[in-house]
Amino acid sequence: MAPKPGFAPGRNPASNNNKRQDTHYRDAYKDQE
Repeated sequence: MAPKPGFAPGRNPASNNNKRQDTHYRDAYKDQE
């Protein structure tokens, strides 16, 4: 699973939805690493 362009954990902390996707993304990466 490749990261979306310009997407980084904590990039937009003002958005709760982004924070939720953040956590999901980091968990997904943990599975791969």
